[in-house]
Amino acid sequence: MRSHRWRTSGLQLDRGVQIECPGNLQLGENVTLFGGTHLVAGRSGQIAVGDHTHIGRNCVISGLGGITIGGGCSISSLVSIYSVSNHYHHDPQLPIVDNGVHYGPVQIGNDVWIGTGAAILPGVTIGDHAVVGAGAVVNRDVPPWMVVVGVPARILKDRRESQRPSSLLPASHDKATHRRSA
Repeated sequence: MRSHRWRTSGLQLDRGVQIECPGNLQLGENVTLFGGTHLVAGRSGQIAVGDHTHIGRNCVISGLGGITIGGGCSISSLVSIYSVSNHYHHDPQLPIVDNGVHYGPVQIGNDVWIGTGAAILPGVTIGDHAVVGAGAVVNRDVPPWMVVVGVPARILKDRRESQRPSSLLPASHDKATHRRSA
């Protein structure tokens, strides 16, 4: 049996987490895996998760084509990340299961937030500091700092240009700011 390459300092592993081929799973420090999550590294695949990353409940991460998740990431519940997919379009005359599969490594940068129910498809790279909105289907690369939403995912905005709307600030903040400027 191969040894697990898990730096277990601070590892939080909830009940109900399923791991297939744990020898091909690399976990950094202070990683949290919530219940119901299913990690499939496969015999020839690999999943690597960076330090201080947490993966929410009932996620599916299929690393048969290789998946790397950076440090400081927040992956919400019900997220699916696939590095392998069936190809139904090679020969439409064949049954879908006879069309073969496509492997494409998935790279998720550091400080990435993936919203509830999002799906990340094979071959996608998500840049550092990006945000994937809830329910988005990501089928192409996401540049660093971008916020993507929708099906298929499209760029909504650049996080660096975002400012907190004044409607989200407490009423006392506006009064205090107004008094200081008077």
